[in-house]
Amino acid sequence: MPLFRFAYRLTGSAADAEDIVQECFVGLLRADCGFDARRTPVRTYLFGAVRNQASKRLRSRKDATAEVETAPD
Repeated sequence: MPLFRFAYRLTGSAADAEDIVQECFVGLLRADCGFDARRTPVRTYLFGAVRNQASKRLRSRKDATAEVETAPD
């Protein structure tokens, strides 16, 4: 629940927060995951992953909005 609340505060959207948290857990299960328990606790890693996913999502949304605003008529 703390990861969801964090994602929700970053995005302002419950749907986005759910997607982001799910993506982070699925990413943690992938073989090419960058998590290393010797370097950082899993909680810290997941909060960082949520922050990065939220930033990526907000950036892509801004880019899409900018494209629509600058599209020629």
